[in-house]
Amino acid sequence: MIGYAQLAFPQACYVWYNEMYKCYAQKGKEDDECAKLKKDVRSICPDEWLANWEEHRENGTWWGKY
Repeated sequence: MIGYAQLAFPQACYVWYNEMYKCYAQKGKEDDECAKLKKDVRSICPDEWLANWEEHRENGTWWGKY
């Protein structure tokens, strides 16, 4: 049986990733809050997901708002 945490994890990771880019858009990549978000995202999200999402950003196929 799959628990709630397992189902919620991918969505939480995606939300935090977008929050990181929202922070970049509003405050810049060098902002302390954005740096903390980046550290948090990199600690909870699988590297494969992050690489995939970054590739989409580079290719202009990212579906997120930020």
